[in-house]
Amino acid sequence: MSKFTNVALALLMSLGIGACSSSTGDSSSTSGSVTASTTPTNTYTASTSEDDSASDAGGSTSNNDGSASDDGDSTSDDTATLSQIIVGTNPSASDSASAAYNYINNDTDTLLSAIASVGTSTLSASCSSSSSGACSSANKSQGEVMIAKTQSYSSYAVIREDYNAEDVPANSYVAVNTNPTSAANLSSALNATYSGQATYSVKNRANALTRDFTMTVTDSTVSGSVYTTATNGNTTTWVTFNDGTISVDTGAITFSGTATFKESTFGVTDGTYQGSFAGENAEEVVGTFESNESTDSGSVQGAFAGTKD
Repeated sequence: MSKFTNVALALLMSLGIGACSSSTGDSSSTSGSVTASTTPTNTYTASTSEDDSASDAGGSTSNNDGSASDDGDSTSDDTATLSQIIVGTNPSASDSASAAYNYINNDTDTLLSAIASVGTSTLSASCSSSSSGACSSANKSQGEVMIAKTQSYSSYAVIREDYNAEDVPANSYVAVNTNPTSAANLSSALNATYSGQATYSVKNRANALTRDFTMTVTDSTVSGSVYTTATNGNTTTWVTFNDGTISVDTGAITFSGTATFKESTFGVTDGTYQGSFAGENAEEVVGTFESNESTDSGSVQGAFAGTKD
């Protein structure tokens, strides 16, 4: 669609996610590069992680209740366009029956409103359980935006899909950039660090876990991690964003690379991440990540958002 093409490339990403909290994670490393394309990629990634991988981080994961300065964000008229939504890969990405597909192609305004609404609420750690709590299959219906993380110019959300579908993630992660940093301001994005939060689901389950997120940008690469810090000060890295490349295309500044997951927790190691800079002076980053594996036994999908330190 034309509105898809307009800004889709502005943030060709993968997968978005919402903010829920719990303890579990991943880590590792590799490298990758980003390619911004004017052809919108109508794919999104979803997944869920049960209480299963939630036990080796020593706990106390500092779940930012979200730099939820979402006022100037996803509700402005001009910005509510399909092209500004970044999504990840998912087996049902092209399935017109999926909730994420419908939001992205037919009801973008509703999605942005839901993200803004959910993003300002207090999120409970009950999303760590697939069988009970706020994110359980019994308490969330298909199409519901369960959790969200909002910033001034970008956000991500977790959308409930069909929990019973085999080898299809129970949640879709969608990242949104309503004010992509222009190519003219590339210098403002370089040699900076960003911090915030990331949310992910594991093994196609209904729960979602929220962790801390950091990203470092040099003059030519990006890298980062999703991690938790225990009360004793020990840090566990769940996902490593290996050195990736920065690209400028059609006015947007994007990045992408390979991701490495903590195998002992997730059962997989390889994946990818992608994102973009948001705000006139690259005040924010937002994006998605997912494992290369998409089966029930080894899938991970998530999203991240951060502000410049």
